[in-house]
Amino acid sequence: MKSINEFNASSQHDLSRITKSLNSIGITYVSYVCIAPDGKRFHYHTNEKWSGIFLGSDLLKDCVLNKFCENAVKPALLSWENAHIGTRAEREVMWARHDMQIYNGITITDFFSGYQDIIALGTNHEKLNVFDMYIQSRQIIRESLLDCRAVALKD
Repeated sequence: MKSINEFNASSQHDLSRITKSLNSIGITYVSYVCIAPDGKRFHYHTNEKWSGIFLGSDLLKDCVLNKFCENAVKPALLSWENAHIGTRAEREVMWARHDMQIYNGITITDFFSGYQDIIALGTNHEKLNVFDMYIQSRQIIRESLLDCRAVALKD
C-alpha cells in the first residue's frame, strides 16, 4: 500500500475553508491529493466517512479515477460518467462512492515542480452534470486548486 498521510490540522482547516467555497457552485464533495516527488501522498477529503472506507479498505488500488491520474503524464480531466470501468473491483469502488451519495463528478490532475495534484469534485445532486458545471465555473475551480496547492506546499 502507498504511504498515505493527512495534512496537519492548520492545513486541514485551510483546505476546509477553500473547499466549502465550492458549495456555491454545487460541489458537495472534494478530495485533494498532493503527491510529492518522493512519492509521499497527502490526502484531504470533505467526507470523512467515505475517506475512512476508501482508504481504510484500500479501495484506492481499484479506483479507476486514481488509476487515470496515476497514469497521466500531463494535466488531464476525467468526467466520472466517461471513466472506463473495466473490472468488477473498479465497478464496486464506483458503486461504493455512489452509496455514499457522491453521485457524479470530475477528477483533475495537474503537475508542478515534481509534484502532482489530484482533485476530485463531486456532488450529491444526482442530476447535476459536474462537467458542464466545470465549464461554467472553471475559473473558480482553478483558483481553488491553486489555493489547495499553496496549502500543500506549506505543509
